[in-house]
Amino acid sequence: MDIRRYAPLRAAGASWKDIAAQAGCDWRTAKKYLSPGAPTAPPRASSRAGTAPRLVDPFTDVIDAWLADDPRLRATVIHERLVADYGFTGQITAWAQLLVFTEHPAPMSWRALGPLGAGLTVAAAVGAVLVWWRVHPATFDRFAAPRLRSTWRRWTVYRGRRWAQLMSDTGLTREHRHTGDQLVPRVLRVR
Repeated sequence: MDIRRYAPLRAAGASWKDIAAQAGCDWRTAKKYLSPGAPTAPPRASSRAGTAPRLVDPFTDVIDAWLADDPRLRATVIHERLVADYGFTGQITAWAQLLVFTEHPAPMSWRALGPLGAGLTVAAAVGAVLVWWRVHPATFDRFAAPRLRSTWRRWTVYRGRRWAQLMSDTGLTREHRHTGDQLVPRVLRVR
């Protein structure tokens, strides 16, 4: 709720009670944020980072050494080793998983790229194919064009209503024995 948008009501002479009823809050809240010396930003709590030591802090060097040897080491294995070898008394919590995934990230995957990264990758591939087509048409026609043509035909020409009608006219369709639907053959490969 942005209570500051009700400032024109106060300037017009509306009471705190009327403004609070309009905004759906207490009159004291309306007065606090609409008075002349009001804060411009909502209050923020102080940070608690570093107020209490983490149980894992004495073992971070050991964990880093283990992860340097085997980056795919799981948090449960780290916890079991800490308990058995070093007498660690804490529970496995998000700290171990956070330590594994933030300080030693996994190799990049397609899912990590996100939709924008995947789109840019596809656009770069299409751009590279177009440049190849313009710069060296002889090799493009020999290697890429037949594959592009067969893919294009597979996904556009050999399906749909016209294809079904052609297959029906030539007698290459069958009828599904339970539903009665017309079964049309599909082209798997074009040479």
